[in-house]
Amino acid sequence: KLPEVKSVKIFGRTDDTWRVYMYISKTHTMEASVNVGAMFVSPWIARNGVERWTLGFVSRKQFLDFLSRIREKDHVRRYYIHEIPEEEFVMVTANYLPILRMVSQLNKLTPKQLELLRLALSKGYYSWPKGTDSVELSRMLGVSRVSLIKSLRRAELKVLSAVVDFMLASKRDWEKEYT
Repeated sequence: KLPEVKSVKIFGRTDDTWRVYMYISKTHTMEASVNVGAMFVSPWIARNGVERWTLGFVSRKQFLDFLSRIREKDHVRRYYIHEIPEEEFVMVTANYLPILRMVSQLNKLTPKQLELLRLALSKGYYSWPKGTDSVELSRMLGVSRVSLIKSLRRAELKVLSAVVDFMLASKRDWEKEYT
């Protein structure tokens, strides 16, 4: 049974995405997550009939209990388990808004910039000693060295500014709230 939508508020829209806030009736997954004591790590996302839940569990047993309850009424297509130390989990949950701002900034990387960074990383451009240099990367891509460096620096600026802004905001927020 699908949840009943009680109210909807549209926050934003692009060509291919709508960001909405929905107040819906309780679902089996919601109920099971509360009953086993799961922690919501990020908002629930529904797209094309598929729900995505990002939850935190204190143990594998707690997760497996949750999974068995869900499978009683719902189909689970796939799930991922990523174990992180408790202090990192606290850092993420305490800094959720700065993380969202950082992700928003990182999403401004163009597909070409992302591919360029991936290639530079995979070829050892950022390693010490370097696995490759800008001349070799520019040859691989069939562009001039100057063009490569210009594109790489623009991509690096987006990444570094997003990460540094996040680190400064999270440190400032943490000190303001918890010291």
